[in-house]
This record gives sequence, structure tokens and C-alpha cells, in this order.
Amino acid sequence: MDIRSLEVFYWVVRLGGFGRAAAKLNTTQPAVSARIAALEQKFGGTLLQRDRGSRPVPTALGLTLSTRAERLLNAYSEVETLANETRGMRGVIRIGVSDTFATVAPLSKFLHRLHLIYPELVPEIMTGISPQLRACLTAGEIDLALMLAPGGIIDAEEAWLCSYPMMFAASPAIALVPDDPNTLLNAPLLTYARGTQPHHDLVTALAAAGVEGALVFPNGSLATVIKLAVDGIGIAAIPRAAITRELAAGSLRELRLPITLPALDYIACWLSVGDSIAANLARFAREFTAS
Repeated sequence: MDIRSLEVFYWVVRLGGFGRAAAKLNTTQPAVSARIAALEQKFGGTLLQRDRGSRPVPTALGLTLSTRAERLLNAYSEVETLANETRGMRGVIRIGVSDTFATVAPLSKFLHRLHLIYPELVPEIMTGISPQLRACLTAGEIDLALMLAPGGIIDAEEAWLCSYPMMFAASPAIALVPDDPNTLLNAPLLTYARGTQPHHDLVTALAAAGVEGALVFPNGSLATVIKLAVDGIGIAAIPRAAITRELAAGSLRELRLPITLPALDYIACWLSVGDSIAANLARFAREFTAS
């Protein structure tokens, strides 16, 4: 019995499926099945109840083994962390990056610096909105998520990265009245996708300010929100850091209103067991955003 077999078993239990564990560990589903079968032969009993089409459920023996495997993997991760710190990180790391973080950080500089410091590390990048990244991390499809707080994922680690203040901005072509919240009724509001924290914060702030009937245009692309705002389609509820060039050039102007939009807090989030590379990379992301 080797630690790889215990790792495979742990992730089948943790993620609830052979296919998900295979994707997480960059192997095949038949290989996962073979390792589970070998473990069951070694322990002389069934570790997982496997009904066709349903999530595998650990038996009493399987639960005991999963708990002890988690302890062993945590200890192994600590040793791996020490090795990574002394010889440099290497291997593949699947990173989910929120659209805003990719735009503002920006992602290209982050990856360039990452390659300079850790040349043997191979990042696979997926961009999306934070709810998507949260689901992908839970399913084991990515190893690390740079996304909006809160993470809210059981058995996951989080590290705070940065905070981006929000503002209202619009093209000078749109006639608006400063200090009057109801001026937001004069044009569509351009903001993040429905179901995201910024969208919820905007709707809540409008209600608190007594602004009723505002037309909100949700959008999953921050770049598109900026483009639509510059083109005079509507008023953007957006992080200031995302439009510094547009503000400096005068293609967008700040609309000052007695409405407070909460800042966007970003975190690095990773599953807590056996992910020493993800933990190290989360610290690197924090240093990068602070610099």
C-alpha cells in the first residue's frame, strides 16, 4: 500500500465520485477504480458502497480509513511544503481566476512573475465568475481559486488577497444629476452577473437608498461592462481599479452619490488536504497583490 492509493481513496470520498477524483489527481477513472479495489483487498472489506448512478458512500471501515488517510496526507503535505520551499515548486497547478482579478491584478503580470520565480510550475488557468469557481473548486476541477469572498467551502483554506473599492461611473455623454440617487433611473445600470456578490450588493444598496425601478443589466464580463459604459449604454457599478485609464482619459467620469457600494474582497481558496503547492501559491498571490 502506498500513499497514492490513500490519496485516491480520500479524494473519492471528499469529492463524491471516481471521475471527480480522477480529474483532481490527473489520472483516469479506471486507475482510480483499480486503486480502490486494491485497498479493499488489502483491508479485507468494502470501503465504498457503489450503486450505479449514485454517489459512492463510505462504509464504517471506509469512514475510519478516510479519517486516518486525511491525517497522513496532511503530514505528507507538510513535508512536501518543506521540499517545495527548498527546491522550488514544480508540476501542474489548475488555477481558477475571477474576471475582475484577472483584469485588475492583471493576470498577465501575475503569470509572468510566477514563471520567473517558479519556472518548473505549469499553471492551467480558467477564468469565470466567483460562483463558478467556487463550484469548480468543490468538485475538484481546479486546485486554487482567486475569487470573491466569502469562500464558504467546507474543509477549504482561505487567504485574504486584496480589496477593491466600488464606484458608479458613466460616459460624459450621459446627462446625470450628482448627489441624487434617482438619477440612476435615467440609464441602465451595468454590473456583475446575477448571483454574484456585487450584483446582490448593488440591488441591496438601491433598495436602501429608496431607488425603485432601476434597470439593471447583469454581465459576466468586466471588459464588456467597461466597453458598454464608455459607449454610453449605461452607468457602471464597478471597481475603481478596473477603470483607472478610462477615468484618466475622461472617457468615464465618477458619479458621486449618497449610495455606498461595499468593496470587493478577494481571497485565495484551496482544498485543505494534500495541496502544498496550492497553499504556497496562495501566499505568492497575496505577496503579488500587495506589491
